Amino acid sequence: MPLTRTQRKEALKYVLLTVMDQSEDGPVMRALADASIEIVDDLMGLVDLDIDAFSYVPTGETNRIDLVPSQRGLLRGFCAYIRYRARSSTPIGDTWTSITKQEFDDFRISDFYNGTIFGQASNPGLPTSSNPRARDPVADFKRGIKRDPSQFSVLKEERQWDGWNRTNIAQAKAQDVEEIMVSYLRPGD
Repeated sequence: MPLTRTQRKEALKYVLLTVMDQSEDGPVMRALADASIEIVDDLMGLVDLDIDAFSYVPTGETNRIDLVPSQRGLLRGFCAYIRYRARSSTPIGDTWTSITKQEFDDFRISDFYNGTIFGQASNPGLPTSSNPRARDPVADFKRGIKRDPSQFSVLKEERQWDGWNRTNIAQAKAQDVEEIMVSYLRPGD
């Protein structure tokens, strides 16, 4: 039977207080409350940018403080643990309170966790594809394109245009694509 909303709130509290060993009024609890993370299911939809943005207002102060890296890492680790268990033969399902701190700590130091919310892509309990991914020549080409405008000089005089044009036509001929430099061609020809 699925958990009620109240049970899912209690599950989040259990995970934070017992599994992550956080204090009830500590920074992680406050940051999650400020971000309207109220039930354990809300942790499943978090991405790195969400976790990086978590902050809280300490008691008696008005300025927000970001979570420190270790606190963000703890949240990332638990998000990865959720995904790891979903891919394993023992998914969490509705048994959030069966997770132990030791299980979570063992996961964080294992090869299955790489410091991101996704953990490792492969899981020993699941078969992996043995086919290496084919290289995409278009993607390789696009990675090599210069996108920095400072790499391109501004043509201020007619003689600069002539030199640029000659160089580019010679380059196009060398690469056997000189037809793109023909002025009378239009797109679709």
